[in-house]
Amino acid sequence: MSNPFLIATAAVAALLGAFVVLGARHRINHLRRTGETFAQHDVSRSPAVVVVVVAVVVAFVMTSRNVGWSFALLGYLVAILGCAHLVLIDIDTHLLPWNDSILIGTTSCVLLVIDAVVRSQPEAIVMMATCGIITWCVFRSIEWLSRGDLGGGDVVLASVLAVILGRFGSAAVMSALVYAIVCAGVFALGAMLLSGFRAQTSFAFGPFLILGAVIVMITADPSWTVTQ
Repeated sequence: MSNPFLIATAAVAALLGAFVVLGARHRINHLRRTGETFAQHDVSRSPAVVVVVVAVVVAFVMTSRNVGWSFALLGYLVAILGCAHLVLIDIDTHLLPWNDSILIGTTSCVLLVIDAVVRSQPEAIVMMATCGIITWCVFRSIEWLSRGDLGGGDVVLASVLAVILGRFGSAAVMSALVYAIVCAGVFALGAMLLSGFRAQTSFAFGPFLILGAVIVMITADPSWTVTQ
């Protein structure tokens, strides 16, 4: 990408990031009006949130600058924007609307599948489907064993993210899960030390699943090929 084109692309990505934050605020307000929420936080209204979301989206574009535009790049851009939308909703409401996750995942995966077809990589499509099915089975079992501590929205989200990350290979899905667990553990430990957070206190796990996935999307091999 040329520098002017890259700058223009980053500017568009920044605008999209800001738009996503506004959209998440609107969705949160709608959920609260219908009484479907479990928390009353207002993190999405912090000006710093816009800066963070924009920085993440621009960082993704910058790390992918040598790839050039492709259906895969667009698919992951949709995923990044969708993840920002979902994480704000989950933090403020402790609710992950499964229909939002499905819509974001479907849009992203359609673009990724088109890219795999264009590149003649049927194994990529198989890997995506396999990762999604296995992740759904694992998280559905955890939901059942946890007796509600893990919500159905987390199961759907984890499965959607696994399908998206499956484009990079199974190792990417495992890496994202490890990142999520480590980040959640660090958060819980810090909260216990600093604010009297108790082991029985519930907190949204969705943002950590998303954080792990976003880390992989930004740091993974930018060739968009299945590595294993």
